[in-house]
Amino acid sequence: MSKRFKTSQNYFIVEDTVTGIEEIREPKNDVIFKNDGGLIHFYDKSTRMHYRVKDAGYSVANVVNGDNADAAFGSIAALLLYLETNTGDSPDITGVWPAYVDNVTAFELAVAAQLAGQVINVMSGVYYLTKELVPLFAATTGEIHGIGDVEIIGHDDADSAISIVATGADATFEYTLSGSLGIKGGLNKIGLHLTNPAISQKTILSIKDSVHFEDNGTGVGFKAENTGTGAMRVYAQCDIGTGWDTVEITNKNADDKWHFRGINFDEVLTAAVVAIADNWYFESCRVSHAGMAGGHATNVINVVNCHTIETAAVALADAADFPDAFSPTII
Repeated sequence: MSKRFKTSQNYFIVEDTVTGIEEIREPKNDVIFKNDGGLIHFYDKSTRMHYRVKDAGYSVANVVNGDNADAAFGSIAALLLYLETNTGDSPDITGVWPAYVDNVTAFELAVAAQLAGQVINVMSGVYYLTKELVPLFAATTGEIHGIGDVEIIGHDDADSAISIVATGADATFEYTLSGSLGIKGGLNKIGLHLTNPAISQKTILSIKDSVHFEDNGTGVGFKAENTGTGAMRVYAQCDIGTGWDTVEITNKNADDKWHFRGINFDEVLTAAVVAIADNWYFESCRVSHAGMAGGHATNVINVVNCHTIETAAVALADAADFPDAFSPTII
């Protein structure tokens, strides 16, 4: 099915030649394009949001020139010249472009090739992984973002669904999970596993919006292990009521930080028993009643506006809801 590129006053338009349905109608200067090996993709200039996330791209073979009686462009050079004239930028756009995936094969390939700072947008659906997803160390400051309801389920033969391993170059590693993501390991495995072997710099994981971790059988939803010499920091700033199943944390460094906002801890959170003054912070969370284990009195724990459910009644969180070894400051 062919598409028509045309202009009308100050607008650039893409429409179906059969149905006449418009796929894009935007001011010319707001549209930028990228030539990917002969396939043309359109993006919003300010946000770089892809206009046709499920389309393989437009090519000389499937578009016509609506400004010239639907004539064929004939060559990629002619098509690019038309777009340079009628959109807001040339194809020589620099910077990291976001990726959009709507199937597990594309998702796994995108993670394997992710660039530093690149966002992988995962479209709504259930993704049954065929192997463990391991973001590259070179993809530091990268992000996986769920659009719609996204469920990521690990393979039964993989130790975890997603394994974030900060190793390689001795530099700070940062990564983000955001949007609507459900992450669950294969049967009796781990949903997300965060480790930092052989690295002396910081490992920082930011978790935003509605990212939740689920158990599968006897598995663990979220597991973070500081096994290196550098600090590990988890900043979970989520929508109120975002559910997390079993959580296991191995804290090791006094510069470690474990910050949780908006999390419903639906099952046990277990901390390592380590005499370090690392920083724990819980805000607007629902903690499992008396459902935390481990910890040490030296750990610094601050609790703000959290609650629990005792039998059927809602109650403010108190010291009994944290491990005996913790000495939380609760306000």
